[in-house]
Amino acid sequence: MDRRIPAWFFILIGIALFVCGIYASQSYDETLLDKITSNHTSYTMWYLISGILCIVLGVIIRFRKPGRR
Repeated sequence: MDRRIPAWFFILIGIALFVCGIYASQSYDETLLDKITSNHTSYTMWYLISGILCIVLGVIIRFRKPGRR
């Protein structure tokens, strides 16, 4: 199976999640909560962390050597 398709899938999903996390951290509710409690909500952190992990997984899948398992 061609590894490029799942790799690009993970990279694109990761970018979308990361961008959603960035926009969620800049929302009105988030900035108000950040000023009060000095931290982001757990949903925002999950978007950012899962986005980064998906991007890293896609890059690993894309550049892994074919002979290794």
